[in-house]
Amino acid sequence: MNTDQTPSRILIIEDNVGFAQSLRRSLRAQAFRAEIRFEIELESEIPSEIDPAVWAAELASGFDVTVLDQRLGPVEGLSLIEPIKAANPNTAVIILTGFESPEDGVRALRAGAWRYLPKPAQPAEMLIAIQTWLEWRRTWSERAWLRILHDFSATVQGLNEPQAVAEAIVDAARQLGFANARLWRLEHGREQNGETLRGWAQCGLDVTPIEFTGVMIPAAESIYSRITLGDKEPKVFEGRELGPGYADELLYPRDHRPTAELWVDLPLWSGEQCLGKLSLDGHPEILSYNEDERNLLALLSQQAAAALARVGAEAERRRRAEEAEEAARSLSLLHRMGRELPILMDLDEQKGWLATLTALTAQYGLRCNRALLFKGVHSQSMILPA
Repeated sequence: MNTDQTPSRILIIEDNVGFAQSLRRSLRAQAFRAEIRFEIELESEIPSEIDPAVWAAELASGFDVTVLDQRLGPVEGLSLIEPIKAANPNTAVIILTGFESPEDGVRALRAGAWRYLPKPAQPAEMLIAIQTWLEWRRTWSERAWLRILHDFSATVQGLNEPQAVAEAIVDAARQLGFANARLWRLEHGREQNGETLRGWAQCGLDVTPIEFTGVMIPAAESIYSRITLGDKEPKVFEGRELGPGYADELLYPRDHRPTAELWVDLPLWSGEQCLGKLSLDGHPEILSYNEDERNLLALLSQQAAAALARVGAEAERRRRAEEAEEAARSLSLLHRMGRELPILMDLDEQKGWLATLTALTAQYGLRCNRALLFKGVHSQSMILPA
C-alpha cells in the first residue's frame, strides 16, 4: 500500500546543457523529480516531418511543471506554450529567456505561461515559481472537488430509488476525474461463507466482458475487500500488490487485467452498518493520495453511505406499507368469503372449499398463502361476522 507523497515531476526543455544540468541539480536538491530533454538542441535533430508543437506537447505529458527556453535553436519556445497547455492543462509552463522584453513577457503570459523568468534564473526564484503553482493547483483542485461533492449531495437529496442513488455516486466519481468507478453492494446472509459483494453500478473506460450487476464475490475471499470493509477510512493500493483481485478473473480477460497504477477503495458505512464499497482508479492527476485528497474521498464515502441508507430505509418503509395493505385486503376478502360460504366440516367438502378459495383469490388478484387462509377460515371469530 502506497502512502508516500510522490515528488512533483519537472521537465526542462533547454538547449544550454550546462545551465540545464545546474537547474536540474538545484531542483533535485529540493526533492523534485527533474528531467532534461535535449532533442531540439540542434535543428538536424528534428526530422522535417515532425511538428515541434506536437513533439513538445507529447513530451510534456505527465509532468507537473515544464521549464521551457524561449529560444530553442530554430524553434521559438513561446510557440510551444499553447500546444503544451492544450494537451496537458495541469502542467505549468515557466519560460526562461535571455532576451527579456516586456512584449515577449506579455505574449508568454497570454499564451498560458505561469511565469516569465530571465536567465540565469536564481534557484530561489525558480523554486518560488514552482511551489506557488503546485499550491495554486492543489487549492484549485480541492475547491473543484468540493463543488462537485456539494452538487452531488444536493442531487441525491432529490432521489428516492436506491439504483438512482447508486448511479449518481459513480457519476460523481467520474466528475472528480476518475477513469473508472465501481460500486459494490454488501449483502448479508446470502452465502454460507457470510457476506457477499454484488456489483451495483459502474462507469468508466474499462469494458468488462460480463454484466457488472451480475457479479457476486464472497467478501471474505478478497484480501482487498477484507481490508477495506474492516475499517471506515479510504484504502489506497498500488496495482495488485497483495496478489490478484478475486473479481479480476470475472471482470477482465486475461490480457486486460489491471495495471500497477494506484487505486482506492472507499468503504460505505452508515453508523455501524457497512453498505458496500466504491472502487476508484485511473485519475490522471493523482500520483499519490495525500491527506487532503483522502479527506475529500472520505467525505464522498460519507455522503454516498448516508444517501444509500436514506433511500434504503424509505424503500423498506414502502415495502412494509405494501405488505400491510395487502394483508388488509386479504383479511377483507376472508370476511367476505366467510359470509358467502358455509362452515364445512366434512373433509371432502373442505377440499372443494379450498379449490373455490384458490379461484377467488386469483379473481381478486391476491397472492395468498393457501394453508394460512385455510387455517384462518376455521377460526370462525376471525372470518365470520359477529
